[in-house]
Amino acid sequence: MNLDLIFLSECFINAIFETLIIVTFTLAFTKRKIYNKVPLIIKSVCYAVTSSIIIYVSTDSIFFKILLLITITIFIYSITKESIIHSIYLNMISYTCIIIIQVIVVTIFRFTATMQDSFLVQLFANCVTLIVTLLLTRFAPIYHIYDFIIKKDIAFRFFFGNTFVITFLTGYLITAHLPHFIYNFLIIGVVLSLMVFVNIELLRSRVIVDKQRSIIDSYNKYLPIVDELIEQVRSRQHGYDNNIQSLSALSLTCTDYESLKTELLKNIDYMSSSDLPVFLLKFNLKLLSGLFFQKYSVAQKAGINMEFTIKNYNIQSKAPEYIIVEAVGILMDNAIEASSQNNTIFITIDCIDDKFHFDIMNVGPIYTSELHQKLFKRGYSTKTKTDHERGLGLPQLLELSNKYNGRLEVGNRKRDEQQYLFFTINI
Repeated sequence: MNLDLIFLSECFINAIFETLIIVTFTLAFTKRKIYNKVPLIIKSVCYAVTSSIIIYVSTDSIFFKILLLITITIFIYSITKESIIHSIYLNMISYTCIIIIQVIVVTIFRFTATMQDSFLVQLFANCVTLIVTLLLTRFAPIYHIYDFIIKKDIAFRFFFGNTFVITFLTGYLITAHLPHFIYNFLIIGVVLSLMVFVNIELLRSRVIVDKQRSIIDSYNKYLPIVDELIEQVRSRQHGYDNNIQSLSALSLTCTDYESLKTELLKNIDYMSSSDLPVFLLKFNLKLLSGLFFQKYSVAQKAGINMEFTIKNYNIQSKAPEYIIVEAVGILMDNAIEASSQNNTIFITIDCIDDKFHFDIMNVGPIYTSELHQKLFKRGYSTKTKTDHERGLGLPQLLELSNKYNGRLEVGNRKRDEQQYLFFTINI
C-alpha cells in the first residue's frame, strides 16, 4: 500500500480539531481545571496521531469506527482518571453532543452535507463545531448533563447506552460508503430494530416498576397507621367491656334512683367522650383510612379541630389508591399548615359517578386571581409561619388532577361569619 502523505496530513489536522473538541467537552462535563498543561498536550498529540492513523486505514469499516470509540474512551480515561465506566459515559455524552452540533452545522451550511469528502469542507465543519463547543462549555452549565446521567439508576444508563448505539449505527449507515449497501443495511437494520425493541421494553418495564414502587411506598407509609388505628379500637373495645360490667354492677351498688341516675350519666359521658375517629375504619380504601387518621392526629396535637362529613365510604375512582392518597395528603397538609390553634377544618367525602369527591376548607384569605397565580406557583404557600417555607405541592396536585381527567376547584365560602378557603377535587 502506497503511503498517501497528503491524505494522512489531512487526517491528522482534522484529528487535532476533534481532539480539542473532545478535551473541551470532557473537562466541561467533569468540571476539571488543568494546572499542568504539558501532560495534557502530550496525551492529546498521541491520541491525535493514533486517531489519524485509524481514520487513514479505516476505509469506512465499522471495525475501525468501534476501534476509534475505544481509543477515545482510553484517551478520556487518561485525562480524567475517572473509572472506565464513567469514561465510557463521557465518551457517549460527548459523541452525542458533537453529533447534535454537526447536524445543526449541516442544516445551516448545507454544502457540508453534499461535499463531505472535501478536506476543506471537513476542516470548516470542525472549526465551526469547535467554536460552538467552546461557546457552549463557556456559557452553559453542561456539567449538569453528566451529573444527571451518572446519578440515575442503572436502568436509565442502560437506556442511554442503547440510544447511543442506535445513534452511532445510524450515523455510520448514513455516512459510510459501503460496497454492499443493501446487505449491510439489512444487518444494521436488524440490529437497530432489536435495540429499539429493547429500549421500548426497558421503558415500559421502568414505568411499571416505578408505579409498583409508588404503591409499595404508600402501603409502607400508611398501613402501620391503619394498624395503630385498629389497635386503638381494640383497646377501646376492651374498655367498653369493662364499662359494661361496671354498669351491670350499678344495680347492686346504688340503692336509690338518684344515685343510680348520677352514676349512669357519669359512665355514659365517659364512654361517649373519645377523640378516636372510629368511622375511618369503614372506608374500602385502607390507605386512605390511614392517611385520614394520621392527619387527624397531627391536627389534634396542634390544637386544630377537624370535622368529617362522610357521604360515601365506598370510594371508586379510575385513579389508583396511592394517587388519591397523594392528592388528599397535599390538601390536608396545606389546610393544617394554614390553620391556627382552635381553628376548624371541614372535610366532606363522597363518591359521585365513580369519581372520588374530596372537599376541604379552612380559615383563609379572599380568593382572587392574584392569589390563584400564587397558589399554583411552585414555592408559594398560604402558611403564615415563616417566609422561607415552601408551598406544599399545589402545582403537583393540579398535574395529578389533569393526568386522571379530574377537576380541581378553589374558592371562598362563609361559615359562622368567617371567611373560609376551600379546595374541591374530583378524581
